[in-house]
Amino acid sequence: MLLRTLCKISTVSPGITRVKNGQHSFVKFGEIVRSFATRLPGAGEYQDPWKLVKDEFTNIGEGVTKKAIPKQTDILIIGGGLIGSSVAFWLKKRYPVGVSVTIIERDHGYTRAASALSVGGIRQQFSRPENIQMSMFGAEFLRNIKEYLSVLDLDPPDVQFHHQGYLLVAADNEQAQALHENYKLQKVFGAHVDLMSPEQLKDKFVSQSVNSPLVS
Repeated sequence: MLLRTLCKISTVSPGITRVKNGQHSFVKFGEIVRSFATRLPGAGEYQDPWKLVKDEFTNIGEGVTKKAIPKQTDILIIGGGLIGSSVAFWLKKRYPVGVSVTIIERDHGYTRAASALSVGGIRQQFSRPENIQMSMFGAEFLRNIKEYLSVLDLDPPDVQFHHQGYLLVAADNEQAQALHENYKLQKVFGAHVDLMSPEQLKDKFVSQSVNSPLVS
């Protein structure tokens, strides 16, 4: 109600009249807003409701919300690369309202960021359950990224994800045994993997030399 009242005052005139010691004086609305700002708490202190009023009036003249660096935030993430952006994304998915998340990234265009410049790759051939599951989830996320990251009235993102697979080979009995054990674990978690003999490998990759691998 207070916000609506102040908005009405601001649209009618650039100021209001107040009475002090029996004298009428005209006060510009900007002065009122500035006086609110001087009483706002610092980071970590009680957040005065007047801060919300000030933020609203700061943007009234423009008609849109300013996309400026906030003075306060609940969660601050340093670095907006693959890990930082992922953390921010899932935090907001879990807490869409009530928790503010801010990323600080010096390279806004990601022209020098390792996340964008690295060749990159996802494989599921791991020996630990958590690594297998994380990779499977990452692959599913990238395959359906348009559903996760689409923004209204904008073209969906294209990360140029090409699902081609990884080939791991074993050159001795110890490596072959490890591949067998890992393969069984990967299948338990639903990974799309195959265990191939040298003959199967030769049939699938006719241009490759398969004399040494025992299994792949």
